[in-house]
Amino acid sequence: MKALKQYEIEFKGLADGSHTFNYVIEKEFFNFCEYEGVNQAHVEVVLTMEKSERLLDLWFTFKGTIELPCDRCLEWVSVPIEGQNRLVVRIGSGETINEDEDFIELPEKAYKIDVSPYIYENMVLALPMQILHPDDEQGNSTCNPEMLQHLTVDNEKPNHDSNPLWDALKNVKLD
Repeated sequence: MKALKQYEIEFKGLADGSHTFNYVIEKEFFNFCEYEGVNQAHVEVVLTMEKSERLLDLWFTFKGTIELPCDRCLEWVSVPIEGQNRLVVRIGSGETINEDEDFIELPEKAYKIDVSPYIYENMVLALPMQILHPDDEQGNSTCNPEMLQHLTVDNEKPNHDSNPLWDALKNVKLD
């Protein structure tokens, strides 16, 4: 992908030692990664790379907000995210990329690494499992009240879906 070329680091030409890369992730980044549902995003990522002859030690630190639909009322909610993760990259002699959770091996002839999948993965894993509007000071939901009214279950309505066969089974007593 040409649009994500800015996330490719050509490490072969870099001197051994510490290098820092700064990225600002916006909505377009998520569009390229095919993550749907992001309205707005602003996440600042600082990538610190410790380079040696056969090893890259990458530290991803990120902080910002992503605007996503609320799981309850479907209106946009700004979700703060932040985190720090590490990725160790070994330059090996094999032709295949061996991937583990925090370790990958690149072939000897590799000269660059695309960090966009790792930035994306770190941010998505930092999102809460359930996206909801926060509660106010009194503990009440700040979701759209009209939508909450539609979601409220009315327990006083009679159940017209009663089935006489199942009703007869309710009277069976098992010891």
